[in-house]
Amino acid sequence: RRSSDLFGIILAKKVKMIQMPQMVALLNGLGGAASALVGGFAMAGIGTGLVGDYFSTVTSSLALAVGMITLVGSLVAAGKLHKVLPQKPVVFKGHQLMTIASLVITVVGIVVYAVLAGLGIGINVIIPVMIVALTLVASFFGFIFSIRVGGADMPITISLLNSLSGVAGAIAGLAVNDL
Repeated sequence: RRSSDLFGIILAKKVKMIQMPQMVALLNGLGGAASALVGGFAMAGIGTGLVGDYFSTVTSSLALAVGMITLVGSLVAAGKLHKVLPQKPVVFKGHQLMTIASLVITVVGIVVYAVLAGLGIGINVIIPVMIVALTLVASFFGFIFSIRVGGADMPITISLLNSLSGVAGAIAGLAVNDL
């Protein structure tokens, strides 16, 4: 506890008030990362005895996906506000299609994983593949979603990501049956 207090004091002294939105974005991202880790461990059956249970299967993969969206989106938001990334909206050719496709692939991946894991089909192969696939696709969605927002609108995106961080944490709690 004392080391976290010390870390908080150091941050309070070092981070200027004008840098608070970036700091909030980074803290949101850490919450998303923690939820993604819990979801990934729950998908692998570490820390929960509910492997094979449909509810646990869906919530663990959902926690991983929402956590990664939050982490990557928050890192992009912090990077834009800190002027490490371009402040102007970055729009790629086919941007809307990439955004929709990555979201749909994420949802389909969660459903496919839940069905196959629930049936016990190839579970030793499916779990690692799905953890990696969901991590990559959800991360891409977080990136493609956030990079399009301009610097002036980034505080609104950070507010959305803040709520997603809380949702990811709640879902992760459900995944490990921590009601």
